[in-house]
Amino acid sequence: MNEDYFNKGKTFKEYAESTDLEELYRNASIKTEDEEFFSTFNAKVLCISARWCGDCRREVPLMAYISERSGWDFRIFGMEENSVLMEKYTTDGKNVIPVFAFFDEAFKEIGRFIEKPPDGKTTPEVLREILESSSGEFGVS
Repeated sequence: MNEDYFNKGKTFKEYAESTDLEELYRNASIKTEDEEFFSTFNAKVLCISARWCGDCRREVPLMAYISERSGWDFRIFGMEENSVLMEKYTTDGKNVIPVFAFFDEAFKEIGRFIEKPPDGKTTPEVLREILESSSGEFGVS
């Protein structure tokens, strides 16, 4: 991943045009302590999604909300239009979405979250695990 390719992705606002995803975004929320923790990181978040996908409809607006509240650069790539990118993020040889890949300022991948949180965990809990496990090498504000 590099900055030029990353910047070709759509912002959430561009991606959500003419859909009800904006409403899902407006209804999203996270705990204050999570927001404070996430905002200490300088993250770039790559998302691979499709509008027809139920997991994407649930997770993408939430991740967009978390990213905006935390000051992260969040870009969305459509799965169908970006098959080469999707190949880099297959799960057991299958295309599973949404994909959220987290990068530092030099575009070094520091973690990823695919599809949905494991049973019993929330999206913010999974993000905390990713960021805490990489904080020694990740750009902290």
